[in-house]
Amino acid sequence: VHHNDGPFSAVIKTKDANVYLASLPRDALLVRADLDELFDAAPATIEAALREDGGFVRGRFVDRISGDWRLAPVAANRSLGAQFPRRCAATHAVFGGNDRKWILVPRIFGNRSVVFKTSHNVYDAPLVKRTSDVMHYRFDQRAFGLLRDKRDAYASREDVQSAFAATMYDGMLGAFAEGSDGVAFRPAARKAIAYALDAQSSCLCGGDVFEAPRGAVYAATGGADYVDLAMLSASQLGRDARVRFFVEEDTMRYCADRAKALRRATWACSVVDASSLAADGVVAPPAVSLKWKRLAGGWTEKVRRGVEGRIAGILAMLASPFEETLFLDADTVPCFDLERLFRATEGAEGTSIFEAYDFLMAHEFHTLRGFLGEEAHGAPDVFGLLNAGVALYRWRDAVRRFLMKWLELYVDDLERKLADPRAYDPGDGRAFQRQPAMQWAAFRSAARDGLRVHALSPVWNARSWRPAFSGHAKRTTSDDCCAAHKFTSTTILVDHHCNASRLPACGARGSLDTAGLDVIGDVRHA
Repeated sequence: VHHNDGPFSAVIKTKDANVYLASLPRDALLVRADLDELFDAAPATIEAALREDGGFVRGRFVDRISGDWRLAPVAANRSLGAQFPRRCAATHAVFGGNDRKWILVPRIFGNRSVVFKTSHNVYDAPLVKRTSDVMHYRFDQRAFGLLRDKRDAYASREDVQSAFAATMYDGMLGAFAEGSDGVAFRPAARKAIAYALDAQSSCLCGGDVFEAPRGAVYAATGGADYVDLAMLSASQLGRDARVRFFVEEDTMRYCADRAKALRRATWACSVVDASSLAADGVVAPPAVSLKWKRLAGGWTEKVRRGVEGRIAGILAMLASPFEETLFLDADTVPCFDLERLFRATEGAEGTSIFEAYDFLMAHEFHTLRGFLGEEAHGAPDVFGLLNAGVALYRWRDAVRRFLMKWLELYVDDLERKLADPRAYDPGDGRAFQRQPAMQWAAFRSAARDGLRVHALSPVWNARSWRPAFSGHAKRTTSDDCCAAHKFTSTTILVDHHCNASRLPACGARGSLDTAGLDVIGDVRHA
């Protein structure tokens, strides 16, 4: 029964529930369920709640999802469990919602009336440790339309709470893709859900979410030239290497045509939209998305492109379709093919570096200063200075949480710097690097969230080490990428920034032929 005036919302629904709860007898119990929730509390649980917890029963959502990840229609002649067999933790871990709620509450507790604070919580609730499963059938055929309606309803209002809710629903909608066979979870959303809280080990949600076991990922934003730069790099990984390029929507067709013209059947392109923090189903936290929107327009166009390019890199890491990923900046030059590079992660008797570590990056040359001071960006000096231009990782929920924390801290850092233009020039792109946020996020995630970080040898990212390795300048226009030092014969595995200034101008005929890409004719603008 709707007891309040005004448009229906979660706030109105809570007010309605409180009016109804207050009308019940003093010894009554209230079960509060939404239409997509089936409570699964055993009689013994209810008895224990009445005996020990004052009549309170706390539930935890188990999100039920179809086997093929589609938002499927509900059939009347089959059990719900059979239609939605995946048992996942999506509501909180991926979409940022509250997956705990009071499913049974008393009318009176401690001689005081119980009052709902939100749809899920009450004021002055007791400490209850036990929880019961709530089968949450939220993701059926109707879900996408309902989410869109909710987003539109909240977006039409101007209060802060509605703005937050609209942003949250925007993120949720980005997790789905509409196709000829209906609506389904996008690849990155499937991966995040299947591995939420590292639940894939239970096999209840399912881990069949990767395109391939291993592959390389690039973020190539800023126009066709950057797509070509990334493809110059990827060409060194071998003709059969699986590579995913994350590009802006206006270069998506160019990227696909270029990969086809270069006869790379294992290359693919996906859209990354840094302006909305979206990439193939990545769902950014609503608070981060809101803050990022508020920052728009606070810098020059050149700096904006640089900042969005750095954010695109984080999003690309989150959206990688591979279980084990080699992430490479577009201006890197792999010195060995992808198979050989990944073989370096393997040990004897079928062991892997990823059994011990999750995320691997090389140290910056400045690590050799020892006592780093402010350069450590809050991490202990002994943690060293890491560079994410080359990163090896195997997907785990701890990796997702680290990358999300990095994104959050980077947006926080941008907000702080833009608020103090006297200290940070909005026209100086160097002031808005993402490395400080990554440094602190990596250490924090290792210290608190179980991320297992390992430092790669500098030969995996020679960018700042080149003078020590080869005797060449840090940034060179020579043809000496991957060159060994004439005295030490150091073997560089991934060179970095050794050919940035050699990128051919867009439209230069045959410009990529000389780079070993086996291009026939000029197809840069096909």
